[in-house]
Amino acid sequence: MYRNVSVLVFLLVTGAIVLSIILYSTIMHPINEMKTMASAFSSGKMSVKLDETRKDEFGELAVHFNQAAKALQDMSASITSITEEIAGQSASLGDTADGLYSNVQMKVEQTEQSASAMNQMSHTILDVAKNAGDASDASKHATDEATQGRGVVIETAKKMSEISESVSSSETTLTRLGKSSENIGTIVGVINDIADQTNLLALNAAIEAARAGDHGRGFAVVADEVRKLSERTANATGEIVSMIESIQGDIKDVTTSMDHGKSVVEEGVHLVEEATKSMDSIVEVSKKGTDMIQRIAAASEEQSTAVDHVLEGMELISSATKQTESTVSEIRQASERLTKTSNDLEQIASWFNDNNDSG
Repeated sequence: MYRNVSVLVFLLVTGAIVLSIILYSTIMHPINEMKTMASAFSSGKMSVKLDETRKDEFGELAVHFNQAAKALQDMSASITSITEEIAGQSASLGDTADGLYSNVQMKVEQTEQSASAMNQMSHTILDVAKNAGDASDASKHATDEATQGRGVVIETAKKMSEISESVSSSETTLTRLGKSSENIGTIVGVINDIADQTNLLALNAAIEAARAGDHGRGFAVVADEVRKLSERTANATGEIVSMIESIQGDIKDVTTSMDHGKSVVEEGVHLVEEATKSMDSIVEVSKKGTDMIQRIAAASEEQSTAVDHVLEGMELISSATKQTESTVSEIRQASERLTKTSNDLEQIASWFNDNNDSG
């Protein structure tokens, strides 16, 4: 009996040991493998695999663990690829942003320089418009003065024509006066001849009175008076002849002077006519100059308005360019942050890859 109990106990203990060994081999071994795999996962090693040949729940669990490990390994590879892509794109974006930022800064400076040049041009155009306005006023004043001068020249031409007509009339009068003096000279000559004949007759009468003696004394007195009268007449006619000759000489001198004056007046009239034509040309040119200056002034004002519009556009461009500069700066900062994030992801992905390679 005791022996049978001992055998039974031995068999139970032996069975328990065998059962323990069987349980250890069927339960603890897969658990240890999973523990090893979990430890490998914690180190970033995704290449460790569990035994999938078991036909029990541990085998099924191993399949799921291996699938999860494969998914993590694929995801790590994808993260690495995406990280490399992001790093490349980030670097390219950074380079582009740097270049764009430099270009934008250059454009900002060029825009400011252009705006400054346009502003200076605007002031210059305003000065041109002001000077053109002043020149227009001066040209208009010159035109008015030229028009007034033309009127004076025309009035002078009229006066010169009147003087020419007066000189011609005076010349005609002097010609008639010369002819009249010649006629007077002829008459005086006749009177002088008559006085000579009278003097001769008086002399003959005195001779005859002397022959008559006392009877001819009264006749002798008359004859003597007639002789004296004829002598005075002869003297007077001589003086008249001298005066007429002097008058005729003066008439010739005056006629010569009048002819010269007439020539001078005619030349003056011709010069005045030429001056009138010149004044007409001056007035016409002044009017054209005034019109052109007014057009220049109007064009300058239009250019000033256009430049003001351009300046407004330049200010808008400058504002937009500065806004673009700010945006590009933000892009650069975002690119730097993206690069940092990409580097962090790359470090995480490389942690998986390095451990897989070392495993």
